[in-house]
Amino acid sequence: MFLAAKHFGEATVASLGEVEIANFVRTLRRLPNNHHKTPVHAPLTLVQIAERGAGPTLGGATINRHVRFIKLALDCAWKRQPTSSVIEWGASITVDRRRKRDKRPAFTADELRVLFQGAVWHGFESRVRRLKPGRHIEWDGSYWVPILLAYTGARREEIAKLQTADVALIDGIWCLQLRETTAGRLKNSASERDIPLADEVLRLGFLAFVNRQRDAGEEQLFPDLRLAAGSYGGVYYKRHCRALERAGLVPAGKDIHSIRHYVSTALAAKKVSEEQRADLLGHTLTSETAGTYTKCTPLDLLQEVVNLLPIVTGEIVSLIA
Repeated sequence: MFLAAKHFGEATVASLGEVEIANFVRTLRRLPNNHHKTPVHAPLTLVQIAERGAGPTLGGATINRHVRFIKLALDCAWKRQPTSSVIEWGASITVDRRRKRDKRPAFTADELRVLFQGAVWHGFESRVRRLKPGRHIEWDGSYWVPILLAYTGARREEIAKLQTADVALIDGIWCLQLRETTAGRLKNSASERDIPLADEVLRLGFLAFVNRQRDAGEEQLFPDLRLAAGSYGGVYYKRHCRALERAGLVPAGKDIHSIRHYVSTALAAKKVSEEQRADLLGHTLTSETAGTYTKCTPLDLLQEVVNLLPIVTGEIVSLIA
């Protein structure tokens, strides 16, 4: 509601009609997506920021979210103070006609290799300057979450909320057991699954990290992402993802979720079947044949699948002997 409050100022609810809402939406569509990330924007109106803006503008989903917030606020206000205003909200909603697969671009393997050149994985100056090269490396959420995403295709929250008990040896294969736990729920029933750890993840010392956390009595694998409120994945995004984006390590138009799309795309290029990719990613299969009559991919075969993913962390030095 910050943008709406700034745009409308002290305007009363009764004064807001279809014209005012339409003008607000037109301004949002011109607003750069980096608005208010510089103190220069603080005293400016949204129109002034839009006029000075350069680069990508707000996405349709973001604009729609602002419109829905305003509609909810006005609906509540109008219940208490009836008005004759009639707003055709459908005209303010941005319709995205792209196919689902085209809505979020995937990372490429080379772009991920650039990401993993960051100081987080090779040595940073201090905890408050993790993107400036230095001599410190810390095994925590900022280090491991992107690595696990790149070799599992899991959702950000699924990785960020992992507990030490979620790393288990099953039939001789080290896996992440994604389940509903005290740390949080899963998106749907298909999300409950076991993901074998890729050989590269083991090389980097992930099991040593897990054992260290267990020895320290930690229940959460990444206690640094724990807050009194909010999701673990949300904390990761606010603390670390935004910094990576500002440092230019994440390509424009992409975000941490683009890694999940990368995994699916990379495996499809390796001729991995849709059913196997769905079992890895936790997708629900839409066809009756695949969803009802095809059984889950065996762990040993799924291990082969994750090891087909390109090595994008090859320059990271393992911290174990």
